[in-house]
Amino acid sequence: MESISRMALFAKLVEAKSFSSAAKQLDVSASLVSKQINALEQALGVRLLNRTTRALSLTEAGAAFYKHCAELVAIAERAQAHLAVLQGGPRGTLKITGATTFGLLHIAPAIPPFLVRYPDISIDVTFYDRVVDIAAEGYDVAIRIGDPVHPGLVARRLATLRWVVCASPEYFACHGSPRVPTDLQQRNCLFYSHGDGYAQNHVVFRRKDEETLVTLAGNYRINNSAALCHAAIQGLGIAVVPAFAVGDAVRGGLLQLALEDYALPTRELNALYFPDARTPLKIRTFVDYLAERFSPAPYWD
Repeated sequence: MESISRMALFAKLVEAKSFSSAAKQLDVSASLVSKQINALEQALGVRLLNRTTRALSLTEAGAAFYKHCAELVAIAERAQAHLAVLQGGPRGTLKITGATTFGLLHIAPAIPPFLVRYPDISIDVTFYDRVVDIAAEGYDVAIRIGDPVHPGLVARRLATLRWVVCASPEYFACHGSPRVPTDLQQRNCLFYSHGDGYAQNHVVFRRKDEETLVTLAGNYRINNSAALCHAAIQGLGIAVVPAFAVGDAVRGGLLQLALEDYALPTRELNALYFPDARTPLKIRTFVDYLAERFSPAPYWD
């Protein structure tokens, strides 16, 4: 059993790519991980890893051995998932990550009802405005907006996200509501910036077979759609933002929509996780729950 435990530890180390990352995911010390891997190599009589001060790499024997270790871990996870089914429900800790604004507005409020429904599940959630390597960082599920899908992951579409044009009633009363997309070029526009010099200020509007490309200009751009919503509410200008960020403000009368007969580009909201062979019941249950909550028509629209 000790050898099996070390094999599982070796698989985790290879996926984490460093002793410190593996130790953090397992909540143990890096020295303990190193000691266990050394003991495994001694027991096998072969070197599995090439170690330098900067990186780890697999030896030929290590690469072959890792495949068997990964299969062992997958078999154990399937056994646990099957046992959970026999015991009547999903259980265990679920580690989730997602984008900050969408996460705070829509993932976080969804979690308490989920935990009430499934009391044997614990959730550890972290929101980032970056693409997370869920294998290396030990996450079970990543909720992403329009990011490229990693070939080793399953993507479950949860919703289609649409963008809208909006401003405060006071701003429209003072400056007029745009009638056609090109009217935006005479308004102060607020738009999303990725923080690396790239801003989403080129927008294509579609109506029937007609397309209009508009270049927005204004005195405020930021890499957070909730902040754009607040700026628009305060009357700074016209915001082009995802509907999920402004739904409550529009329903509450703090913001008004404009150019509603035009369609803006949409993006997909996906849940990313490992393929079926490594998907415990707790993951499938959570993803199904979000799909049920957000589909077929997102409530924020």
